[in-house]
Amino acid sequence: VKASKAFKKLILVGDECQLPPTVLTRLKDNRRLYQQSFFERCLEREEFAPILLEKQYRMIPSISRFIASTFYTKEPFEDADKVKGDDYELKELQTFRIPLNAFTFFQVDGTEKGDVSKSNQKEGDMIIALVEILKKGMQISNRTIGIIAPYRGQVQLLSRRLKNAQLDEGVLVNTVDAFQGSECDIILFSCVRSGHELGFLANARRINVALSRAKVC
Repeated sequence: VKASKAFKKLILVGDECQLPPTVLTRLKDNRRLYQQSFFERCLEREEFAPILLEKQYRMIPSISRFIASTFYTKEPFEDADKVKGDDYELKELQTFRIPLNAFTFFQVDGTEKGDVSKSNQKEGDMIIALVEILKKGMQISNRTIGIIAPYRGQVQLLSRRLKNAQLDEGVLVNTVDAFQGSECDIILFSCVRSGHELGFLANARRINVALSRAKVC
């Protein structure tokens, strides 16, 4: 970069473990050229010394530990005081007998459909049920709910069903790519895929973004 000769100090801020830039050009040569960002290229050079931020201010400790050990280093992030707490269980939901703790996984026996952009009706049923429980079982007027899916087809399905059920108010539904940089108090992630073909789920950077959007509420 010719302009860099005029700089005495250049600071680049980024995260190579999250999604790379979106390349819109249709020219194959240009796609290969821009698929890797300037930030990532600098990290590959020995003369650049990257510094990883050690303290995080968004996620509760159990989520941040999982994110750190899975996508970054084995050492956990330092948690800021505002995210520390002894009990993050959603006690308001105990009457529904659903174990919604800070980090909860549900097994859904559904099958994805679609060629270009996939959707999963069974997962849609589960997401709608969870949103209904959250809205009825919790005082969430000051809490935000985000629903993330790796496929536009699932986003469209969930948006339509939430609107039909009159549950769409205060609920943000979007793809993983569109959610990067955003956060919500409660995140529901619809994986869509089932079986042996993972598709977008095989991309660790995309999963990192999806699982790190929930903030302390």
